[in-house]
Amino acid sequence: MRAKIYTLMLTALSFSMTSCFDDTDDITQENINTIEAFLTENDLLENAVKTSSGSYVVTVEEGSSKNAESNLVLETDYYAYIFDPNAENGEGQYLGISQGFKFIPDSSIFSLGFSEGVQEMTEGQRAEFYIPSGIPAGASPGFSTDVLIPSGAIFKYDTRLKAIRTLAEQNAMEDELIEESLDSLARDVLTEIGELPEPFVIEDLIERLDSGVVKVRILSRGDTTSVTTDSQVNADYQGFFLENGDMFDEAFDTTFELDTTSFVFGFSQGLLNMKQGERALIFIPSRAGYGATGSSDGTIPPFEPIYFDVYVREVTE
Repeated sequence: MRAKIYTLMLTALSFSMTSCFDDTDDITQENINTIEAFLTENDLLENAVKTSSGSYVVTVEEGSSKNAESNLVLETDYYAYIFDPNAENGEGQYLGISQGFKFIPDSSIFSLGFSEGVQEMTEGQRAEFYIPSGIPAGASPGFSTDVLIPSGAIFKYDTRLKAIRTLAEQNAMEDELIEESLDSLARDVLTEIGELPEPFVIEDLIERLDSGVVKVRILSRGDTTSVTTDSQVNADYQGFFLENGDMFDEAFDTTFELDTTSFVFGFSQGLLNMKQGERALIFIPSRAGYGATGSSDGTIPPFEPIYFDVYVREVTE
């Protein structure tokens, strides 16, 4: 669901930035009037914070004294709705939930209204955002996977700022998660294929690269043909989110050239020096994967450590 709602946000942002409406400013002002009337009626306007673009932030639960900043990694949980002043709590059409979504406001990959709202928060705080049309997201009609976003829609987010980290702290957290996962995931795969050695010593199988990529060599058939930057590779692979184990991609008996592949750096680097007939788990921190912006299609959110289970069928030069 994280990827799905992230895709929704990118879609709404895209449509709002390419609006075909000439009266966007009028629609936005009308939205602001609607939001202010709702907040006034519910005795919320006096304590609401209005951002520079016209969104409103209303505190539900106070947080700590640690403030969000535009150059820090912010981790959030949120529920997204199309705002309806006539619905309970203003929560109209439900759009989705995202848990553990991480981003840097300066990266400009998320909606302006949401980014501004989060920067008004402190760590642990829960707040509601009311984002007018014309402030990405969303001025124009747009589609998520399931929901039609109507023209002039106001968005509401019920948001908690779970954590604030420096980039170095985020990298360290991902590295720790990878290290904690190596033994159990390797053991599971080896048990599944009936190749678990006794005794099992995970360090005997590990290769750590300077980029943060960690390769666990699961199975080797002793072939001497290795993958190089000039190789054409035929392989099976499956890609997984490290935090929850959900699969996001798979391909079988697929052929590609390593020097022209569209795979992320960490995947290509992990494939290097793998031998024909070898199987490995390749663990990729976000800094060697999809980074601070996530994948362009929204499948993989920002700051998402991933891993691949790869079997190299054939290597040719």
